[in-house]
Amino acid sequence: MLTPLHLVIGQVAKHTLLQMTAEGTGKGKVISSQRMEELSGTIPLALLPRECITKKLNFTKKFKITLGNKADWSDSALELLLRDSSIRWYTDGSKTSEGIGAGVAGPRAKLSIPMGRFPSIFQAEVFAISRCVELNLHRGYRNERIAILSDSQAAFGAISSYEVKSLLVQECIDRLNSLAECNQVHLIWVPGYKGIAGNELADELARAAASINMVGPEPFIAVGRHTIKEQFRKDAAMGREIHWQQLPGLRHAKLLMKGYNLKRFKLIINLPRDKVRLLVAFYTGHCKLKKHLFNMGLDSCANCRFCDWESETPKHLLMDCPAICRRRIKEI
Repeated sequence: MLTPLHLVIGQVAKHTLLQMTAEGTGKGKVISSQRMEELSGTIPLALLPRECITKKLNFTKKFKITLGNKADWSDSALELLLRDSSIRWYTDGSKTSEGIGAGVAGPRAKLSIPMGRFPSIFQAEVFAISRCVELNLHRGYRNERIAILSDSQAAFGAISSYEVKSLLVQECIDRLNSLAECNQVHLIWVPGYKGIAGNELADELARAAASINMVGPEPFIAVGRHTIKEQFRKDAAMGREIHWQQLPGLRHAKLLMKGYNLKRFKLIINLPRDKVRLLVAFYTGHCKLKKHLFNMGLDSCANCRFCDWESETPKHLLMDCPAICRRRIKEI
């Protein structure tokens, strides 16, 4: 079941207008406060402070970043990267059903920071790195070789990019540059779940933070664009379900399709066209079975050709017909 076009258009329009307003695109206000409230509807999240900014170019990187992948990674390669590091830190972010959390592990420090429900996992990972750098700045390190290790390629990718679209990422880069004024700072990617003690500890701290409720007002940090997109997606899913239930008719299709199923959608959309046509005919009941042929005036009887007890419909053959029970169990 595809999302109806009017819901897709509404979702894109909301996101575009809210993004334009947040980034100050154009001259003056793009939409009025009243219109903003109408657009947000059931999504007050869209009215909260947002951390997305107009794209900026930042070529100042006084620190070093080493990215990698699981195929090329090895313990010996990591030891080679760390051989000159006198101070080592590990950071991570985590998401559970209770919320989001960040973890930082290093010399004389184990930080477990609950971040509430609104941040994305990307924001948690960037915040963990930024908080780690802030702690190093407060300690006043000078002429040290500091390594910060994380398993987040997305966070390191955003920090290493010359294009910055996030206030949180910009703040993290500024802190890293400040720390690198008097120290050698090296950000190193490591794969997760490889038994690296520091990384496992940071993961535990992040998961512990994500599993408890945050104390204080939310949002913990400004809301990111991915969080708002996800909220719009959920709102569209709810609208799609309401639209489906309120559509008149479609009795047979609603019996066989209880609602939207992403796995089923991906399976069907990749089938050959003739098989999709056959499935649509079967779901709607508009196929060459006796009930539909009878309704069309092409058959004199609507009863099932196998049991002759009930009308021959897709639902009857799939679920109820006693004459083909054994075959149904074998095939389905």
